[in-house]
Amino acid sequence: MSAGRPGTIWPGDGASRALMLKMMSHFDLTLVCPPRLKTFTEAVDTFAETSPHYIAFCHQACKNTICPTRQILPDIDHDVEDFQIFHWKIESWRALTGRILSPEFEAGGWKWNILLYPLGNNQEEYTSMYLQLADPGPAEQEKYSCAQFGLVMSNPFDPTQLEHHNSHHRFGADEPDWGFTRFYNINEIFQPNNGRSHPLVDDDQTVISAFVRVLKDPTGVLWLNFVSYDSKKVTGFVGLINEGATDYLNTVVQCLYMIKYFRKSVYKIPTESDESTKNVALSLQREFYNLQFSEEAVGTTELTNFGTSIACDFLEFNCILQENLESKMKNTPADGDMEKLFVGKIKTYSKNINADVEFSRVDDFYSKLRMRYLRITNVLEY
Repeated sequence: MSAGRPGTIWPGDGASRALMLKMMSHFDLTLVCPPRLKTFTEAVDTFAETSPHYIAFCHQACKNTICPTRQILPDIDHDVEDFQIFHWKIESWRALTGRILSPEFEAGGWKWNILLYPLGNNQEEYTSMYLQLADPGPAEQEKYSCAQFGLVMSNPFDPTQLEHHNSHHRFGADEPDWGFTRFYNINEIFQPNNGRSHPLVDDDQTVISAFVRVLKDPTGVLWLNFVSYDSKKVTGFVGLINEGATDYLNTVVQCLYMIKYFRKSVYKIPTESDESTKNVALSLQREFYNLQFSEEAVGTTELTNFGTSIACDFLEFNCILQENLESKMKNTPADGDMEKLFVGKIKTYSKNINADVEFSRVDDFYSKLRMRYLRITNVLEY
């Protein structure tokens, strides 16, 4: 090795150069982040900043590590299906106009593009950049991919000089692209600024990268906006509309609806000659029927007449509703069904510990078991 400028190692011949390359090929890239790598490689002419070896080395290190000073993607509390990084080198930036698509790349079994508007999308001040699902398929197939992603624009000769943004989205036929309309100011793209030593576009070249983390979606509704969500089609059920602080009512009605025996009991109550606004049984029958056969969320206006004038809690409304229903079930085919479903028994007793004498009473209860009878504060203590 021969000495060149201070602090730099110069391979003296081809053999030394090949030996240096071989030595560096054994580095564990999972332990190296780009800033540390840059510090090391700046001292070795073999991996000068203009060398493709250096760029590839930095990009591979980015792929296998999360650099603390350049954290492209924050941690996310979801299971990851796949993680890929794609680099797109642009060599004639000033010649670009309009809408530009990168070559396709794969992540999570999907094909993706970077969608670039170098002169801005619907505005002329900022470069616009998006991640796009290349082939989402027909809308009726309802295919989608949930991805967290980061888009990066970096100096082609020094990947540590970069600008990045990240987001997440549910990509599909209805929304195949997502990203940043105001990614970076067009007027600042050719000058080093914001603490950078080199501009993002250097010698009319730049590198745009996509960090794509495709996530698993066990629920089927991750990041779903529910604008076009068809609950009936997906789950077989529809929900109830909140008419204004009626969450207590909605909770009770939906819980009762899911009890098949109770639902059938309500249907057995004769209501042919009643008005729904005055009969809780008929109102509940209508509500259950709509929940069963409607394609959209169901209103609850009729049932609010049997609640209270102000919002109450789950148990209060449940007691009011059951009392009204029980009176309507008297002398009908549904008579006694409420007791079969909801009445429990509680025995209160006192016993002489020195003699075989016990005094007891058995009572019915409809709602919660009162802990004061047992003289404990937690059922787990019993």
